[in-house]
Amino acid sequence: MECNTPSKSKNTVLLFNDTVKANLSEDQLKNFFEVSEIINQLIALEFEKHKERKISDTSSDFDVADAVSVLAEHFVTIVKALENTVPDFNKIFKHCLEQRNFLQGFVSKTTEANYIDKAEDFLKDSNSYATAIKTVIKTENFVKKNLDKIKGFSNFTKAVENELQKANSQNQIIEHQTKVFDEAVAKDVIEKFGDIQNAVQAIKDEYYNLMKASATKMATAYNRLKTEIEKAQADLDTNYPAELNIENKNKLKILLDNCNNKTSDDIEIIYKVHCQKTGFSLSDILNYIDLVPTRETDLQIIKGNFLKVAPPTPTPGAPKKVQLNIKNNVMTAKEYRGILATQLQSLAGLDNEDMVEVTIV
Repeated sequence: MECNTPSKSKNTVLLFNDTVKANLSEDQLKNFFEVSEIINQLIALEFEKHKERKISDTSSDFDVADAVSVLAEHFVTIVKALENTVPDFNKIFKHCLEQRNFLQGFVSKTTEANYIDKAEDFLKDSNSYATAIKTVIKTENFVKKNLDKIKGFSNFTKAVENELQKANSQNQIIEHQTKVFDEAVAKDVIEKFGDIQNAVQAIKDEYYNLMKASATKMATAYNRLKTEIEKAQADLDTNYPAELNIENKNKLKILLDNCNNKTSDDIEIIYKVHCQKTGFSLSDILNYIDLVPTRETDLQIIKGNFLKVAPPTPTPGAPKKVQLNIKNNVMTAKEYRGILATQLQSLAGLDNEDMVEVTIV
């Protein structure tokens, strides 16, 4: 790139016109076109926008070579700032770090002794130089626009995985798409962002399907239980003295209130494992389904304690006599609950410390 034109001096500029170029030697012309090529590439990389400093055909060779270093240092500094502010940046944006290391090779003080070598080095690697800068720009923009989305997606996939573990359940679709998601994030979040979005959407859709199916089962069970509780309330109000059954009335209300928020299968999921409308997660719903038999037993116990007359005052010190009739040692849960309900009704009015005498028939 060295020549005997005025452009070699830091304080002179290239002022070639057609007449001047016609009188230049072959080496001088080569130098002119090389400098012009560097200028054009720096302009294409928006040097002035990034550094608020002009570069043009009137710039000296020295300033052109120095601009290469200045622009490289600018983007190396951007990457360092991202490393310091973005958690796990080194893990997520490995490709950007590689490009930062490449640009670092152009960052050094420009002197009269090295500016020609700098320009020549740039021309050898100008395509890689441009790629590195574009990669840093793309990474910076991605961090601003999409990094929070990646974090949200990652939190969601992990939460879904935890929900399946709580529910002691497996799902091949969710397992496969979680693997696709993890691999895409590990490889390149920018280039694989579309794959990441598709994988998370597939996980969300499948989790919704699981939630919907479970919520439908829960709603069916609790609507049935709610109907039975309302029947018990009507029976209590119609056929039993209110003053003797205040506690039973309150217990039925509590049991009914417990059903009211579990009778809908309307599910809405927005990248969270909890339904936006009910606040339930998959494991919550499955737990509530498992509790239905217990609530049914509670209802039978309350019904067994309905009082038509005040219980007799027991003889002090004498145990209350009760009889347990069991014809078969194998029966349905419903039949056994009925027996227990009868037994509990026979104990109505007794304190916890009162004695009973049980006869099994």
